[in-house]
Amino acid sequence: MSAGVAATVMFGRRYDGSYPIDTFIGFSKITRSYESAAILSVINDPSSQLPGKFQAFRSMFNLWGFQTSEDTELASAYLATSDLGPDDVRVKMQVIIDALKLYLEYPLVASAILASIATFEANEALDLTEKAFSILGSYAPGLQRSELLSLSVRMIHGVKNELVKKLDPSAPITNTPVQFRYAPLPIFFPYHVPLIVAHSSYYSTFSGIGGVHPAHVHGFGGGFGG
Repeated sequence: MSAGVAATVMFGRRYDGSYPIDTFIGFSKITRSYESAAILSVINDPSSQLPGKFQAFRSMFNLWGFQTSEDTELASAYLATSDLGPDDVRVKMQVIIDALKLYLEYPLVASAILASIATFEANEALDLTEKAFSILGSYAPGLQRSELLSLSVRMIHGVKNELVKKLDPSAPITNTPVQFRYAPLPIFFPYHVPLIVAHSSYYSTFSGIGGVHPAHVHGFGGGFGG
């Protein structure tokens, strides 16, 4: 699945009409995680600072005691593509990890995605995630806690705080392609595998890293780590 997710991430052209294939080959030399290389390769970076930022975040996680895995590589990739550097995100990341570890056994990647939203402070990102979690829980009570948290993270990723006033849980549901009026059907989660795993591990078969790593599981539309 890792190779498939990487291919999906790189599908299509960049905004300037270029393709990320050549860049992907370059990033594949600094990380054995195909998905991480794909995330880095789709970003236009005229300053060529992405490799250095990626290495800096990976070094930060190593200093924190995390062993190199898909989780550390993906977390480093998400943060490297943000507007933040290690000094900017260190405290913010620690606050978010401390909060999410109450819900997830391995919160590194989910925390990195939230921390990468430069316009949110840690408490703002967590507050909005909690609101999304509560709303989704009322619409889809059949989802596992880790599935709800994964969807909550994906809902607010990329949101700018100046666009968010107040969430209204009583607002009517708009006519969107995907509705959460009912409990999810098995077709959407046929194996009941959450996008972010609370207590589990995965075997990285299609990644260059390989071996068993905690809590990075793929779901429809992409892979997220816990």
